[in-house]
Amino acid sequence: MLTPPYRGRFAPSPTGPLHFGSLVAALASYLEAKSRAGQWLVRIDDLDQTRCVPGMDNHILHTLELLGFAWDGKITYQHAMTPLYQEALQKLRRSGHTYVCRCSRRQVRQHARLGIEGPVYPDTCRELGLRESAHDAIRLKTDEQPISFHDALFGLQTQRLHTDIGDFLIRRADGYFAYQLAVVVDDAQAGITHVVRGSDLLASTARQVYLQRLLGLPQPAYLHIPLVLGEDGKKLSKSDAAHPVDTANPVVPLFAAWHFLGQVRAETTDMSLEAFWSWAASHWDPERMKQGTERRR
Repeated sequence: MLTPPYRGRFAPSPTGPLHFGSLVAALASYLEAKSRAGQWLVRIDDLDQTRCVPGMDNHILHTLELLGFAWDGKITYQHAMTPLYQEALQKLRRSGHTYVCRCSRRQVRQHARLGIEGPVYPDTCRELGLRESAHDAIRLKTDEQPISFHDALFGLQTQRLHTDIGDFLIRRADGYFAYQLAVVVDDAQAGITHVVRGSDLLASTARQVYLQRLLGLPQPAYLHIPLVLGEDGKKLSKSDAAHPVDTANPVVPLFAAWHFLGQVRAETTDMSLEAFWSWAASHWDPERMKQGTERRR
């Protein structure tokens, strides 16, 4: 069987300007794709319209252009994918893998034990057979079968979803589809073969692999990169007023991101933008990234 051509992607959310943490993810995904003679796509993850800032998608894209990124194909938007998410939900529903949940977050917290990413849903609604309405949340049934995948930086990862995570939401009570379902459908629709992203999403990947198997979708290869933290020790986020990337001298933030990723030091950083990209593409080595989920800028 022939190996499909490399197709990677960068998927920012338009909740604020491009910040350093997003730049690190963009740079790693871009260079990993280009070093393999692959394609690099951009998707705007605007699934939750309540958090999106009008015009911020164009601001992010313009920033990427000023930094010298060049994507392949057309920009895609999550909000246009809703019919495909609905089809996936219907397939899961027909196979008996979903159920209606009417628990509030407070109720879940009160009765749940803690798992690897917060409260583990205590199966309150799992066997109630509630009839679905437009304002009901939908959960996916999980089990104790181990879900394993290999991460190119962190190695073998295994979870038992029912114990570690619990039955998780695939559609929220407000009608928005959950990230876990959306990203699986998005990547499959775009033919993504490799996912390069921050290590804050490493624990989510087993849920996505589980969904890929249930939906009969291909599983991409994964590479989770070190996470950028601010001075307060928290992940940099567009939504908490993290400082936007300064594009006045594009090579400066690009080299900062390059060095954050543990890459080889250049003899000089006094380069043109074109020279940086040529040099970086020929010197990129993902093996140089030290294993770890957190680094301060």
